[in-house]
Amino acid sequence: MKLYKKYMILFSLTLIVNPSLSFGIYLNPDLSTVRVYYTAHILAPDISFIKKIAERWNEKYSNIKGFKVKIIDIDRESLLFHILRSKNPNVDIVLVTNFNIGRLYKYLLRLDFYLNFTNIYPVALNSVRINGNIYAMPFHAVFPILIYRRDFIKEAPQTWTDIFTTISKLKLQNISFPYGIAIYSLEGRHGGVVWQSIVESIIGRKVNFSALMNNASIALNIYRKCIKLNYCDPNMFYYEFFKLNNIYENNKVLMIIQWSYAIKYLLENMSSEYIGIAPLPVVKKGSSPISRLYTVALAVSKFSAHKKESLEFIKYIIKNETNIIIDYGGLPPFETLITNSSENEIIKNLYLIMKKYTKPASNSPMSSYLYEELSKYVKWFLINKNN
Repeated sequence: MKLYKKYMILFSLTLIVNPSLSFGIYLNPDLSTVRVYYTAHILAPDISFIKKIAERWNEKYSNIKGFKVKIIDIDRESLLFHILRSKNPNVDIVLVTNFNIGRLYKYLLRLDFYLNFTNIYPVALNSVRINGNIYAMPFHAVFPILIYRRDFIKEAPQTWTDIFTTISKLKLQNISFPYGIAIYSLEGRHGGVVWQSIVESIIGRKVNFSALMNNASIALNIYRKCIKLNYCDPNMFYYEFFKLNNIYENNKVLMIIQWSYAIKYLLENMSSEYIGIAPLPVVKKGSSPISRLYTVALAVSKFSAHKKESLEFIKYIIKNETNIIIDYGGLPPFETLITNSSENEIIKNLYLIMKKYTKPASNSPMSSYLYEELSKYVKWFLINKNN
């Protein structure tokens, strides 16, 4: 008993010196901090996804590994260029995409010297490859797909003729949907990527931006025909991502051409029985559709004072946190997941489409501008040619 009291006195004195022991966690006050600069509003998994992973790291590994992780949310992607150019040693990890890496790579650590990329899907990896070198680790990929009401459409349309025929038949059956299809056409670079994918799927090959503009009228004339027949919602070029999902959920449209990331939100609001997914439509059966892959990746500042720690945290995410990425709607472009994908049928089909039909979106320094110009042309065409 006396021995027990001695132990209790000793333990109590220890708690006075180190109160954190009462919670079972030793909080080392000398931990260094790895800062992750994250732009939350871009088309990527919600900011809580990164925060959740940081919380798990800080809880389980920070004291063991000697550093904690802090998420810094910035509201404009354009700030990343100025943040990196400042050469601030406290800027460690930044979130990049194919839209900005062509402008930022000069300030980023070349990661192929330090990380193993053998499990990364090559198309996603090419999105962050500049002059043959790899500057970021992809952790999420998104691409345009056709989403259709599986409860009304039993077989996925493969061609635009299939789409028009399906809509016509269902209208004759008095199916109470105001429109047959809506297409993500919002002005901006994301709209430009969707239209690049649609045009290339129709003409059956990849093209550069100049050829893309020359061939865009082919796709837009199909779009125009769709609107004239009252098959398409004529206001869809005003619909942002969530609005397009909303009209699908509320039985306003039978099909949408939308970003693959939309599946996360659709499954939160409706049964998977109502959701079918397919590659983008082509003109002739047997042609190969093309969806341009938009990649979200983690990069390390060349001027970071915590390069070793930053690389370790990125390795940790890729190795240990795949399930969290998927739970929050992400689609990690990892070969093992593509080959042995989820038991969820829709996720499995997303990976099959990614593997078979995607090509990387442009990552040139001018890509954002060129995609935005393409989307403006689409909007101009739709407004002026349909009045």
